[in-house]
Amino acid sequence: MNTDKLDKVGSRLLRRWSTTYAGALLAIGGCAAAATFLPAAAQVTQGVPLRVGIVDNYLPCSDTTANGFEGFSIEIWRRVSERLNQPYSLVSLPSFSAAVDRAADGSVDLVASCHRITAARVQRVEFSVPYTQDSLAILSRKRGAVDLGLLERLASDRAFILSLSFLLVTSFAAAVLVGRLEHGFRELSGFKESDRSHLVKAWIMLLIGAGVDKFLHKSLRAYIVILTATLARLLFISILVGTVTGLILEVRRPVEASKLRKSELEAILRDGLAVNEGTKMHDWVLARIKQYGINPHAGIGLIPVLKEGSIGQLLNSGMASHALSDISALNSIRRSLENPGAYFISVQKASKTPQAFVFGRDLGPETKRLINAEIARMNYNGDTQRLSSIWRK
Repeated sequence: MNTDKLDKVGSRLLRRWSTTYAGALLAIGGCAAAATFLPAAAQVTQGVPLRVGIVDNYLPCSDTTANGFEGFSIEIWRRVSERLNQPYSLVSLPSFSAAVDRAADGSVDLVASCHRITAARVQRVEFSVPYTQDSLAILSRKRGAVDLGLLERLASDRAFILSLSFLLVTSFAAAVLVGRLEHGFRELSGFKESDRSHLVKAWIMLLIGAGVDKFLHKSLRAYIVILTATLARLLFISILVGTVTGLILEVRRPVEASKLRKSELEAILRDGLAVNEGTKMHDWVLARIKQYGINPHAGIGLIPVLKEGSIGQLLNSGMASHALSDISALNSIRRSLENPGAYFISVQKASKTPQAFVFGRDLGPETKRLINAEIARMNYNGDTQRLSSIWRK
């Protein structure tokens, strides 16, 4: 009997203990699940501050100033780091190529500048989610517009060459026919009997459409020839004017970078072309120079720069008439020039390349994931677009 009572008491205690223990396990599991599904902004990244590299002298993306650092990319990073509660320290880097090197060897944990995502770079480093894009362009002094190919384009335009040829030929043929019908122009006013240049004079008059009334004498057939030549002249001159106007407008529009001709690039180099050293634009122009077999030091030549404000100083001083960079960087440079209206975008790449942060070799996968999630959120919410408008990126 006593044994039965003890068994019942033991059973009740066991049930109570099991219930309490199971509840504790569920509570612990619930807390773990809640922690797992916390939003990224609530998860504090622990550890030492990240070493964040900043490419100097590349506004509107990034720049080092007397008061610290500024730029579109830096604003993106500051917002990401605030959302993640991620401490960091900023390090100034001289160029984009140097920044890739530092990320690849682990000297920095992240590079917060507008790095173009290219095949060569992807083989060396890992990029974040892109947050902007840009295209290569050349800023030129307006007085050099004709040097960028108008005459060469006219000489190679088939419509222009054919129209000019037909105009010359039909005017000359009409002059010959009128000369035969009017007895060698001897009886026409303005044509002296001793003048041996009757044919040339008649040709020029028919070509420019001036003084043709002097041909009108007795021959009806001469009238028909002159009328036909005049109508032909009007037709071909209309084609010539339309062609020249179209080519002038085309020259004023930016030339597609992939279609930039050897003669055009040579003309740019003769005037002086400034470019930020260690950028993909620098690599691009060096590749084109090599492709065309051009001497990069012919004339003023190619001028790579690293110092802040150097491109603007070169343009203002006249030491360079052209600058190669991202179009957003060129627009920023143009606004800082003494005479911004004297410059225009003469060459531009039609396609735009995505730009992003560069992850350092030793940055952890969880930190990368959180950074990418924050950039994706900013893209989706329009935050990156708003910042881009503020910085005129």
